[in-house]
Amino acid sequence: MCTAAAANNKGALLALCDGAPKNGVGASEELQAAIEAAIDTLAADTTTKPARQPLNGVYDLLYCTSAGGSSGKVGPLVGDVTQSFLDGTTFVNAVSFFGGALEIALRAERAIVDDKRIKVTFCETTVRLFGRALLCRPTQGAGVWVQRYVDDGLRVMNTPSVFVLRKNAEKSALLELKRGATA
Repeated sequence: MCTAAAANNKGALLALCDGAPKNGVGASEELQAAIEAAIDTLAADTTTKPARQPLNGVYDLLYCTSAGGSSGKVGPLVGDVTQSFLDGTTFVNAVSFFGGALEIALRAERAIVDDKRIKVTFCETTVRLFGRALLCRPTQGAGVWVQRYVDDGLRVMNTPSVFVLRKNAEKSALLELKRGATA
């Protein structure tokens, strides 16, 4: 994505997401419609095959329309949601609370279906308190996610809920350091 118009469209979407409530939880209908329109405009600019783009690093959730736990909302709390790519197929969706003291993580695997869709198969859920695993159980379930836009720093998809995630350079660098230490 190199054009000035595309960069402007991406900036407009990011500005709307940055102005939304945390993770988009409780966003007004007007804001949801504006974000959806910005996504449509951005997705129309892409000539890439979003599902086939390589994914690595750690992404922070900026916005979503999910009413469930995928939004990071558990009861009255809204946590920090990340998506960390461990390799070309395996990733972890995690929500953390209280500065990371409590984390709920869902490990999943992705397989490319076509240029715009990936199949996600959920494998395992882990609950950690102060970094110590309290619970680790197999998880069943799968779904097909439509990749609407993907570049080196931004991912937009429908699961069918809308998700907008931005790459976190600092967390991505730490993940790479950990990966190198275990290699």
